[in-house]
Order: sequence, then structure tokens, then C-alpha cells
Amino acid sequence: MARRKNRVLVLGNGPQINDINFSNLDPDIITIGVNRIWLKHTPDYFFFNDHVVLRELNRGENEGIKNNLIQNSKCYTSEWIKRDFKEKLPDWLRIYPMSDRSGFPDSVSNSVRIFRDNHLRGLSISDYQFYFAGINLKWTNPSHFWKSESNTFLNHHDKKWYDIRFNLIYKNFEKMKNLGYKMISVTPDSRLNKLMRYESIGNLYSK
Repeated sequence: MARRKNRVLVLGNGPQINDINFSNLDPDIITIGVNRIWLKHTPDYFFFNDHVVLRELNRGENEGIKNNLIQNSKCYTSEWIKRDFKEKLPDWLRIYPMSDRSGFPDSVSNSVRIFRDNHLRGLSISDYQFYFAGINLKWTNPSHFWKSESNTFLNHHDKKWYDIRFNLIYKNFEKMKNLGYKMISVTPDSRLNKLMRYESIGNLYSK
């Protein structure tokens, strides 16, 4: 008898996140979320590479959110964070060694790799179906689900800086596909839709 493919929803931080009804998600779906996803959802696996996210979670006003993540999520970062965060990392945060340095260290593909290494427990990667939401890999306005159109790219980076990184992240997804990951985009108008099949996020809601 063929194994039922386990469904995993991987959550980026694109503007689509604001349109997802998380209370309607099928409860059997495993969720992986990155960076500031905690503003909308408590995922089963939480990953970030950015020291800014850690500093935000350490603020007093976010103590409840941090405790919720500690109790309900498996929280990871990679050793890359040590480049920018010089203080002692908290005990609740699992550090993932980046043994494979051949690809660009983006949060999404790193989070899937961590899930693979810590969750499969004898199953094959082909036993899982990965859905990707809130991952555009191109310029959008607003750029993130917590931003407005008026403050999309108010920083020192220009479009060329972002485009280079979008291209590197896209290559990471190409490698994942070649390795046998079963991947579906549930992000409308995403660049990923050229690489994988697109479906509506509604297909992941409870019927």
C-alpha cells in the first residue's frame, strides 16, 4: 500500500501571508515558518538567520510571543547567525550546523533542510509534499506581510541587490527539485510558479 504523502506548508514573509486563514488550515498539515512569521502564526518548525529577529523576540513586550514559540515550535537558527550576533545565543534556540555551504543561505531552503534532517525518521523525502506560501522571489509592493506600500524598500539596498539574491534563492529551489523534493507553490504570481505547479492555498484548508 502506498504511503500517504505528508503535507508540509512552508511559510515565507511575502504579502500573501495576510490573506491566509490559518484557523482553517487542515490540522494534519505540518507548518514551517521563517523570520517574522510569529506575527501571524505559530509554526511547528520556526527558523531564522537574522539577528534582528532574535533581538525583537528578546524585547520585553514580546516575551509572551517568545514563550509561545518555545513551548509550541521547534526553534532553529543556523551557525550563520554568529557572524552578526556576538552575544551568547539563548538555550531555547537550536543551532543548525551549515555543513553544506554550496548554496546561498536563505531562510526558506535552510528551514526545509532542517526539517528533513530532524523530522523524517526513516521516511524518504518523497513521502512529503511541500507547499510554499508567501514566497515571491521578485519585487512586490508591499514586499513583506508586515509592511505597507509606503515603506516597502526603505533601506540602503537597491533592486539589483535584491535581484541577485532572488536568483540565488531560485537556484536553491532548483537544487531541491533535482534532489526529489515534491514541491507545489501556493503563492499567486510567484516566480516559483515557473519551476513548480501552482495550486490555491484553499486546497490546504479543512473541508
